[in-house]
Amino acid sequence: MEPDLENLELFLVECEESLELLESGLLKLEEKGANAEEIDSVFRAAHTIKGGARLMGFGNIEKLAHSMEEVLEKVRSQTLELNPAIISLLLKSEDALRTGTTYLQENQKESDVLFDQLTVELTACSNGELIVEENTTEPEPVEGKEEVAAVVEEPEEDWGNESDWEEGSDQEKVEEKEDVIDSSIESKKKSELPSTTNAPPTAKARVRIDVESLDKIMNLVGELVLCRNQLIQISHDEKNPALQTAVGTISAITSELQERVMNTRMLQVGTLFTRYHRMVRDMSQSLGKKINLVIGNEETELDRNMLEALKDPVSHLINNAMDHGLEKPEDRKNNNKQTEGTIILNSYHEGGQVVIEVRDDGRGFNLEKIKQRLIEREIHTEEELSNMKEEEIQQKVFQPGFSTLDEATLLSGRGVGLDVVKSNIMSIGGQVTVKSVMGEGSTFKLHIPLTLAVLPAITVEVNRQIFAIPQTNLQELIYLDNQNINKIEKVDEVETYRLRGQLLPIIRLRELIDCEPEDRDRYYILVLISGDQRFGLLVDDIRDIEEIVVKPLSKHFKEIEMFLGATLLGDGELALILDVVGVGARKNVRPNEGNVTADSTVFRTKTVESAVT
Repeated sequence: MEPDLENLELFLVECEESLELLESGLLKLEEKGANAEEIDSVFRAAHTIKGGARLMGFGNIEKLAHSMEEVLEKVRSQTLELNPAIISLLLKSEDALRTGTTYLQENQKESDVLFDQLTVELTACSNGELIVEENTTEPEPVEGKEEVAAVVEEPEEDWGNESDWEEGSDQEKVEEKEDVIDSSIESKKKSELPSTTNAPPTAKARVRIDVESLDKIMNLVGELVLCRNQLIQISHDEKNPALQTAVGTISAITSELQERVMNTRMLQVGTLFTRYHRMVRDMSQSLGKKINLVIGNEETELDRNMLEALKDPVSHLINNAMDHGLEKPEDRKNNNKQTEGTIILNSYHEGGQVVIEVRDDGRGFNLEKIKQRLIEREIHTEEELSNMKEEEIQQKVFQPGFSTLDEATLLSGRGVGLDVVKSNIMSIGGQVTVKSVMGEGSTFKLHIPLTLAVLPAITVEVNRQIFAIPQTNLQELIYLDNQNINKIEKVDEVETYRLRGQLLPIIRLRELIDCEPEDRDRYYILVLISGDQRFGLLVDDIRDIEEIVVKPLSKHFKEIEMFLGATLLGDGELALILDVVGVGARKNVRPNEGNVTADSTVFRTKTVESAVT
């Protein structure tokens, strides 16, 4: 019998929540020891899965969840002492449940694969006779369908009468109903039980919006923003008070709608960070290392799409830290370090962006080895390296295929990890930097825009072509008339402008787009910053500041690093969006010597607005 698709979707969502609770709870128990509250939480998660599977008729999942529940009940009643072997068995069972629910999601039916071996081991475990095969292959966890939750009033549901229930004896009927009620309460997080089995639940519940639907809503809001911008332009031209009033109202409503949809798309970085606990636990055992993962500022929020794009880069960095960043316990002890290595995941807001930090207290970079590899691969000469600062040389580890290891290891050493990190981060308009101290550890920083869906941007003009630049990258705006253009001078064959005592590298946008130079009455320098890069972009004119909707470029233009995408402006003109990181890389702008970061931003919106008018 085919399951009802609507009920199946609810069951899968419920299972995903419960499996997350199971995994995170078991990892906490392993790290901090037995805790009655945490054990109860893990037990309820297993019970919820069992009850839902029984109601849906998924016997294999029900049987495995029931066996897990029996072990956890013994632990809860303190007749069975929790230990690492039991936790490993429960985690392996949780992986198997994920595999089963993933098959359900893809095929709308339960897999014929049985979990007999795990059930036998769990039963033996609950009887105090743990049987664990060390070489048993664990099924890889597969992530379920993503969803975003909103809180709304739950409509009335008909819970039926006792005569509506089927299966076995009266006692089984009672147990069946109890499981169903428990399952529904757990998944919907109700504040109190209904007074009778016939009473409908009245508390607030979490109703999920499919991610695909939310993306469509966001796209429609983006189109609405474009129309709003066009109406604003028309109202300025028409000088009609009634039209301007109506457009003002539409603009306010559009802004609020956009903000609320954006907030719905925002997720805490903790939803990403907590997934790495299991990875660190498993791999630290495989590597024979003691590794502690510390997570900070889980509440920092990012757009869901940005968070999704961070999964692989952050995973690469953690693998890199575990494999050859952190030393073996005996090596750490010999170096007067604690035998347990530490990886810290942290996040914070900085200059309109989110910074993700991955830090370890391992061996750090061997600068001489990096230099040696750069010379061997003919990337730089010894003379060039002698003129570089240490921080600049460290950034070379992001070169394609770069590695200081002589042999590939289980997780790294093939020279692909850090290159992939950089390319993935740049693809979402971000930047990655590293700072390392030999013997003390390394810190990788990922500078990520909050979202790429709708951006405040400044539009500029060069050779009657329009370009948009994200406002978060704009630090300052400098006006030059044709008599002051000679203040731009060459230093070591690089054009620079002396700004408050510091030399600012200058990039001419005309040169980037292969246009001939042109004498003009005025010029503008946009002081742009991204991560540890700062440079001036010389343009012909400044047009306006407005919110833009980012549209992806076609596949034929994706190889051009200097563009994030394109947008349609309020006057109907098309503008390419400049990628500040890509522009700097195209002209080989080095990290600025003053190490200017977004903390030192002196940009004032009024300054730009006065220049525009």
